[in-house]
Amino acid sequence: MVINSNWANRTCFLLLILLVTARLSSTAQVSFQAIAPQSVALNEQFQIKFTIQNGTGTDFHAPSFDGLNVMFPPANAISKMNINGKESMTYTGTFMGQRTGKITVGKATVKVKGRTYSTNPITINILPADSKAGNVPAEQTKGLASNDVFIRAIASPTSVFEQQPLLITYKLYTRTNRMEFEDVKFPQYDGFIEETLPLQQPIQLQMEHYNGKNYYTAILKQALIFPQRVGKLIVPKGRFDVRIAVENEINSIDDFFDFSTPTLVSRTLTSPEITIEAKPLPQPQPENFQNAVGQYSIKLIPPQEKNLKSNDIVTLKLIIEGKGNTKLITAPHIAFPESFEVYDPKQQSQQQTSASGMEGQKTFEYNVIPRNAGHFTIPPITLSFFNPTTKQYQTASTQPLELKIQKGANEGATLKTDIELLGNDIAYLKDYHPSPRASIKRFIATPLLFALPYAIIIVLAICGGVVYYKHRKAQQDVIKMRQKKASKIIRKHFQAIEQLAQNGKVSEFYQALPKAVYTYLSDKFAIPTHKLNRSAISSELEALGANSQISSQLFEILDKADEAAFSNRMSNTSPQELLQSTMEIITKLDNLNKIK
Repeated sequence: MVINSNWANRTCFLLLILLVTARLSSTAQVSFQAIAPQSVALNEQFQIKFTIQNGTGTDFHAPSFDGLNVMFPPANAISKMNINGKESMTYTGTFMGQRTGKITVGKATVKVKGRTYSTNPITINILPADSKAGNVPAEQTKGLASNDVFIRAIASPTSVFEQQPLLITYKLYTRTNRMEFEDVKFPQYDGFIEETLPLQQPIQLQMEHYNGKNYYTAILKQALIFPQRVGKLIVPKGRFDVRIAVENEINSIDDFFDFSTPTLVSRTLTSPEITIEAKPLPQPQPENFQNAVGQYSIKLIPPQEKNLKSNDIVTLKLIIEGKGNTKLITAPHIAFPESFEVYDPKQQSQQQTSASGMEGQKTFEYNVIPRNAGHFTIPPITLSFFNPTTKQYQTASTQPLELKIQKGANEGATLKTDIELLGNDIAYLKDYHPSPRASIKRFIATPLLFALPYAIIIVLAICGGVVYYKHRKAQQDVIKMRQKKASKIIRKHFQAIEQLAQNGKVSEFYQALPKAVYTYLSDKFAIPTHKLNRSAISSELEALGANSQISSQLFEILDKADEAAFSNRMSNTSPQELLQSTMEIITKLDNLNKIK
């Protein structure tokens, strides 16, 4: 039998590649890491584990343990495991801190299949030992002191400006890790808008030295809260029902050998009440300021189309980016050319919330239709905001945008009618003989009667021109047109909003409702968008003779919708009831406007 040498060489080459690839793959999966607690108490024993995943090691070299007493070296405690063909190996050492402070453990090295691996340095915080003269508990329940388990509410900072976010943290402190929560009621915020921060799951217990004692701690909740009014604002107490396993007391030798299960003790914990000082924003405020607090930049994205034509839809995007109360920012004023037909912008928010604040961007997408051809300029768009870091108002602006609009196919042209002059031959003169029939003919032939149709046509043309002029003037008076159409438009919006509630789109319902109401108020009472705030609305309603009850009901509806739209909690009022209340208020406002 003769074997082709080329085929044999290729087969060996492929087998060699497979073996090398398999070896590299298995080697790449090997990991070596050090695992230790982040914090331990002084004179408390703890373990540091050096673990090899997907392999077994040789020639293990432990790092130096300066600042630690080595109770049991890791090289003497070796454990191996093999699960589904995957091997692992662990070197476990037992230690005790010599002094308080942060201790750094250097790199450990080991060889796996002839290759050397090392761990990253780790830092351990050695906490002071429990103070013997610590706080004496005011009460004790079956061996559990009252200050062995409690919850802190930590606000940072406690003095901010209106609309400036602050971080509030609910933290559990416990001397025992044998406990469970039965019922948790975090406080409800009055005068704040809340943005809850995501927590790492599962919750990890860490050790912390507090008031002379060492506790296991865990963060239960973190949230950014934005004060919506000025003054002393209260964050109320939270309520936490827990069950704690407490070891039975040993009163005799029989109790010592009694291996009974621990006793479960129910306890209600409360987080403390916090007072937040919300300072007013400095005066005077910029004219185009819309309660934006933070640090922002603004840019205008031109249309992607190169050849823009009249009567075609042109899309512009305005992007506001930065850190602060971005979700609450409304669209700034844009001075579009008069010949542009502008529709309400579509809004889209992309936010990231962390302990350092809320940052992201808000996009306003405008669809406009230029009605005429020509060169047009959109002047710089400005956004004024208050920077709490510098405690000053700042302004961000865009560059002017030049638009060249070409003549579109549907742009109307002026039609001219040619006038033709008709001539008649002159008849011969005849002798005049008066008669009744001739008198009638003479009357019909008089210049006055002949000119009467033309006079009627001229009068009708003048009347038509006056009516058309008034109609065009009314069309050009955008404010009056919007005032006339405001009631009709918001009722169309109500129909769409009601469909959202019926389809179960509650979140979109609460976002659409205040937007429709603010648009109605701006159109009906001729309040510019950049000046649309509660002070302006209250002044306008007061000028129309509205009582304070109407203003209060209106702002209460807006608060409920905003609260449900920008927090995880839903309003106590159902969407249908809130929509019905809004329709009743709009009817009252329409009547006020008719009186005016």
